[in-house]
Amino acid sequence: MEDTHSKNQDLQEHQKKFLAEADKLVSHLDTFKTKVTDAIARAESVVSPSIKKERLKDTKDFISRLVERLVDINCEFELDDGMPNLSIPYPPVGNHFVQLQFLTGDSPWNFWLCDKLVDTRVLHKTLLRKYQNDLLEQCQNPKPSESVCFIDRNRIFRGIILQTINESRVKVLDCDSNITKVVTTDRLFRPDPDACAVHASALRCTIVKKKDNNQVWSTDLRDLFCNTLKEAVLHVKLLEKLPGTFPNFLVEVEMYFEEEKGNLREWVIERLLPELQKLITDEHDENESMCDFLSAESLNPYYKSCIVKDDKNNETEDTDRNANLFRVPQDDINNLNSNTNKVSTNIN
Repeated sequence: MEDTHSKNQDLQEHQKKFLAEADKLVSHLDTFKTKVTDAIARAESVVSPSIKKERLKDTKDFISRLVERLVDINCEFELDDGMPNLSIPYPPVGNHFVQLQFLTGDSPWNFWLCDKLVDTRVLHKTLLRKYQNDLLEQCQNPKPSESVCFIDRNRIFRGIILQTINESRVKVLDCDSNITKVVTTDRLFRPDPDACAVHASALRCTIVKKKDNNQVWSTDLRDLFCNTLKEAVLHVKLLEKLPGTFPNFLVEVEMYFEEEKGNLREWVIERLLPELQKLITDEHDENESMCDFLSAESLNPYYKSCIVKDDKNNETEDTDRNANLFRVPQDDINNLNSNTNKVSTNIN
């Protein structure tokens, strides 16, 4: 599947060709304007009124034909609404990020991560300068899921339209911070190539392709999940971009905290949810905290890492214990050697 970034690059190439052809047209028009001016000057310089009138008539007819052609061109542009708008790119599937930061979320199938290595400050300054110089195109008839640039409190941001509230107001999600804002339509602008030069830094993620609607997920489990991701260094791989109007990525997440390492899917899917399902089957009281009834194994994101460490520590302790058990003091060894020499002398 062709990703958004490559589509934007292809669109930008077409735009460059279009602008080049438009420049040629402008050049031809300038040349024609010069020729028309010269023709009018020559016609006016002719002494004979009949010749002057004929020259002027030819020039007028020529201009009329050009006007008709330009009208046709303008009509073609007005009728051609197939020109796609630029959209803010997202990282391609397969990308591996070594340090993502948890932004917000409530469950393993709906959480947001942020790529802090994406620096949007220069981008925002560039877009703000364009806005101040009237170089951004107004967004007409904004629709949900469209990419936009929007002005809020004298600052410019990139976002995606979530909802049309009425004719003059829309709800927009900032694709770099995951903050939702209500913006008036006169403050919406279409993203240009500069706005699409950097991918969105806020990524909506899930570790399951399809959520089980019957799956119970309590408030205390939500807090445990969020706190675990907040305190960890996250290494993330984008496995798949899921279908839908809003970008959503299936991800593999490795968590690093101090000297411990855990896998988000292994923790949640293989240990936490199966035990949680069994707890619900046993008619657990909904008013009680589920964490109080779950095992330490299911609640510990780094459980397997701890087992490996414990095994290594046990091996070390056993080695030390065995070493202490068979260790002979050095003085006894010296005495043993001395006595052995005496015995050897007596035998001889």
